[in-house]
Amino acid sequence: MLVDLAKNAKGAWIGSFSMPEFGANGIPIDQLSVTQNKVHFVAPAPGSPAFDGEVSADGKELAGTFSDAHTKAPLTLKRIGAPQVKELPPNSPLTKDFEGTWHGILNAGDTQIRILLKLTRTPDGTASGVLVNVDQGNREAPITTIQLKDKVLDFELRAQAVHYHGTLNGTGTIVGEWSQLSRSAALNFERGPFPPNSPLTKAFEGTWLANMDAGVEMKLVLGLTLTRASDGSAVGMLKNVSDSGKELPVTTIALKDKHIAFLVPGLNASFNGMLNNAGTEFSGNWVQVSTAIPLVFKHQTGAEKKP
Repeated sequence: MLVDLAKNAKGAWIGSFSMPEFGANGIPIDQLSVTQNKVHFVAPAPGSPAFDGEVSADGKELAGTFSDAHTKAPLTLKRIGAPQVKELPPNSPLTKDFEGTWHGILNAGDTQIRILLKLTRTPDGTASGVLVNVDQGNREAPITTIQLKDKVLDFELRAQAVHYHGTLNGTGTIVGEWSQLSRSAALNFERGPFPPNSPLTKAFEGTWLANMDAGVEMKLVLGLTLTRASDGSAVGMLKNVSDSGKELPVTTIALKDKHIAFLVPGLNASFNGMLNNAGTEFSGNWVQVSTAIPLVFKHQTGAEKKP
């Protein structure tokens, strides 16, 4: 951990910390206070870890305790040179084109992550924002810097070593790229929150089983259960029946007449299919990591359902 402490042009203390092994550099410190030979600051990271320390008599060390909600550990920082604090550039004024809530799905390896981008205007008119990880309890992360120029959006989450660059196109979509450490992936944002799940109809309610056969390495039985929430919308859970795996939430469930579509973010998968006239099965394509696999889900009656 590298910590830089300095005074700005107005004489106020400012600071930043870096963890080079994780690609996190120049992260602004929160709640920094310096009184005589004592220092306190909070790192803008999950759990809000804090440091309380005291400068040694010779001024060469800052020793104290680094703690979060669960642990405390001694930490000694050794002075190695002049401070290298880089003050953040001011956020750009927020335009109407970008103001509001946006939703997008990030393909992170073999997992899909649903993300909300919320951009709001501060009293002085500049942009402020947070990212919301929908699939991790709607966990919010404040955006460090936001830069807007014409139709181009750039923002950073320095604590997570994240940079996003996108362009608002003519159809109202922000088309861009998410970069984190050495990895990058396409990420597009559509205006508004994620669409709610469709109302669940009797035709699709219940438990459905499908035998997936994608070669020797991938033969399994999937169990899909569709139930009705208190507001009547569809709720879905998917389970690997053949391996007694854990249940995964099914999201963005769209039902219209005999058509069904949904996402399984935990598997980076989607399904799109049609119900047959008898209402006994629906068939379509299961798409996972850009590979389409034909799949048929068959409705299970009370006698056929597995415990």
